Amino acid sequence: MTDASSDELPRLRRQLRALSAVNRQLHAQLAMRAPAATAKPRRGGTADEWLVELTSRPRPTRTEVVITDKGAVWVREDDIRRHLKAGLLVPALEQHLGPQRSVSDAELESWTVGPPVEVLEAPTGPAFVVVGGQRLSLRGLPVPFPVDQDRAARVPEGPELRVLTTWQERSRSRTSASSGRGAVHDVGRLAKRAARKGARSVKRLAGPSAS
Repeated sequence: MTDASSDELPRLRRQLRALSAVNRQLHAQLAMRAPAATAKPRRGGTADEWLVELTSRPRPTRTEVVITDKGAVWVREDDIRRHLKAGLLVPALEQHLGPQRSVSDAELESWTVGPPVEVLEAPTGPAFVVVGGQRLSLRGLPVPFPVDQDRAARVPEGPELRVLTTWQERSRSRTSASSGRGAVHDVGRLAKRAARKGARSVKRLAGPSAS
């Protein structure tokens, strides 16, 4: 081995050690900055606390949707009451739990306040709500996609869309229209039935000669 080769090997080793030290410093700096640079989503962490509370107690034996005189909707789980603000979920929960029941303020206050009934979403899988100790997947519910705050601020702000109010008004109008059509259909059906009955009565009175 020449003198040049013997000098080159230690030099390369020193360079590798220096690069390794620089890499370790960079990793340490990134690890220190990661928590500050990672922006938590809005309401981040709150839902995790709800899940901890909901999964720390036994599955309720009685679960129902209740409504107060002022129109506030709650989900009652044994002696726990959970506020349900998303009115779009009420029909689906009623289909699962049964029709809502009216309760007095005194009965409502006798129950302990628990986590609200809110739409949750894990990194994978469909959105869901936790009701009655079960994870109920939601179908047909629009779920927001996260966007950059600065990009969102560039869009001019318009009026607020009252999704629940619009949905309720449309549902009431459809129900009224369906009821009207049903009444007309019932009247026509009764008229046809009366006509057939009258024809049979006339035929009996006329006797065999009428045939």
